[in-house]
Amino acid sequence: MEIHNYSFKKLIRGVTYAAICVAGMAISNVASAQMSGNYTIDKGSAASATNFKSFDAAVDALRGITRSDGGPSLGGGVNGAVTINVVANSGPYTEKITIPSISGASASNTITFNGNGETIQASGTSGARHVIWLNGADRITLQDLHIKSTNSTYGWGVRLSSNADYNVIEDCDVDITSVTASSYSANLYNSGGIIMSNSSAYTYGGSTRGYNGKYNVFQNNYIHGRTSGYGMAVGICVSGPSTTGYLQYNEVLNNEVHAFRYYGIYHYYSSGEIFDGNEIHRTGMSQFSAYYFYGIYNS
Repeated sequence: MEIHNYSFKKLIRGVTYAAICVAGMAISNVASAQMSGNYTIDKGSAASATNFKSFDAAVDALRGITRSDGGPSLGGGVNGAVTINVVANSGPYTEKITIPSISGASASNTITFNGNGETIQASGTSGARHVIWLNGADRITLQDLHIKSTNSTYGWGVRLSSNADYNVIEDCDVDITSVTASSYSANLYNSGGIIMSNSSAYTYGGSTRGYNGKYNVFQNNYIHGRTSGYGMAVGICVSGPSTTGYLQYNEVLNNEVHAFRYYGIYHYYSSGEIFDGNEIHRTGMSQFSAYYFYGIYNS
């Protein structure tokens, strides 16, 4: 009888140990989970493992931090290609987002935000003028988004800095029509569509220099300011470091840049860039027809 009891206790201990092992494996798998496949952004639906209620929550999931929408953790990072679809007619989304380097992103593990024409909008400030900031992020695609500034003085659609490489911004409407600056000093550096800048305060010029990014592609975007007042200062700024001959290989292709004050495309301190097929104009800005401006400025 004692032998039987002893055997039974051994059996129980064995089952308990196995259960602990299984539980441990499950916990380990949850902790190391990464994102891949398809997800949605829909603020009208519940937060879940596949739906985010905001862009910010999607970025939280990619970073592996607590989600702002209360949804479950997805472990952080990616282990396959990720597509995040914004559900049509679910916007606008009023938020300012910063995307840092995401673990696991690579040539095969890309991260795409497909906007389906929906709006992400934010009010810029003197120290944070962007709607979207790719701050060291690689392999991010922003596609078919309406990216809108809502501040009357400060507004950048997308900012890239800190070695943000291999990103694509395509088929987006970058809307800086909110900027209504009516004086030279108010307009000088405050606004632009797609800005590669090492500075949070300068849209173009020497202060933008830095290792902002390589092998990025900006294509088929409509970037526009307002035709009254001074409008946006710059459409696209591609700025590199002060190192002579530094190659960035960024491509600016088939964009329409409309209603800017100074520069349609500003290219500064880098080599190996391609600018092709862009339409740059100031139609309707008759107030400033006699003032200087540059379609493409290269320095």
